Amino acid sequence: MEAIIDGAVSLLVNVVPMGNLTRMKALTKLYVFLFLSDDLVDSGNRVTMIPSHVEGKEEQGPEYTVYNTLAKEILSEDFVQGKRLLESVLSWISTTQCTPPGAFPTLEDYMAYRAGDVGADSVFRSMEFACDITLFDTDVEAVEHLRSLCGKHFLLTNDLYSYAKEAIAEQVHGVSVLNAVRVVQRLMNTSEDSAKAIVRQVIWDVERQMNEEYERLLQDAPKSQLTYAQGLIVCVAGNMFFSATCPRYARVVEGSRLHA
Repeated sequence: MEAIIDGAVSLLVNVVPMGNLTRMKALTKLYVFLFLSDDLVDSGNRVTMIPSHVEGKEEQGPEYTVYNTLAKEILSEDFVQGKRLLESVLSWISTTQCTPPGAFPTLEDYMAYRAGDVGADSVFRSMEFACDITLFDTDVEAVEHLRSLCGKHFLLTNDLYSYAKEAIAEQVHGVSVLNAVRVVQRLMNTSEDSAKAIVRQVIWDVERQMNEEYERLLQDAPKSQLTYAQGLIVCVAGNMFFSATCPRYARVVEGSRLHA
């Protein structure tokens, strides 16, 4: 349990270092619950059940009590932003429960699928909630390309640093690996190390595109759009540090060292 709490706190401190303290506390409880639910998904433990609707109802049963309590706290803080956050969380959980394709024809196809599975949208919504950022539809459209690039960066980074954990789970428990490293390895018929290097190169290219898009926004975008754009960039930068150092991912192999 201590490792789960540490992981949730570390994630949020890194991806939303500028968040409101009260809202960050509410988010930390939510992410502890989500991490715990993810770890217990196959155990039959019903205390961490997550409903299909944002506002849990009493008639759904006591197994939803924890979620309902957390949802109530988040919605009471800010109903509009809280609802958007919880909707993204439920969508994320729903996607992770679907059986993924056995293979992907291209890396782009994989990223299109993985975008909903990795939880980037929930993290971005968490940033909006923690920083009290509300955008008009025109603002959302203006930053959508940068948001999409940040989503790619988020999932590729997550995959790169969690690959060792997934590979071990495959060997020990027969769990299928859903990871960009494995997709590249199969598509290019190359080694794991070469596939990791390629994924790292793709991440660098995405960062180049992110910089170009942010420079474009700097020319004439209003402050609200720039604030949101900066928040997205902080999120993915924090996610890289979190992914590279969190015990849930990079340190899963005892004694392992990270490559530069």
